[in-house]
Amino acid sequence: MLILKTSKKVENTDEDTIVKMLQDGPLSIAINADTLQFYSGGIIDDDESSCDPQGLNHGVVLVGYTEDAWIIRNSWGPSWGEKGYFRFKRGQNTCGVRNYITTAILA
Repeated sequence: MLILKTSKKVENTDEDTIVKMLQDGPLSIAINADTLQFYSGGIIDDDESSCDPQGLNHGVVLVGYTEDAWIIRNSWGPSWGEKGYFRFKRGQNTCGVRNYITTAILA
């Protein structure tokens, strides 16, 4: 049985590294959630003027990806967004999605 030993902040947050890490399981991330309260679906493609990537204020779980988007589980329940999930456009740092990523270290 694996037991959580600690967690580690990921220093290299390029997209290829994130994709490889997702093969081992979901990742904890911090984002700027200022524009999320009215989200109901689709791929979020906010630029820095509407969503400061340095203003991290919400913890969520990065669970997967498609060719175009990161798939993220929110903690606001299944009646919000896309049954509790939302998507951020890949290829950019939408709302700081790549700024603060942590992963579990198992023993």
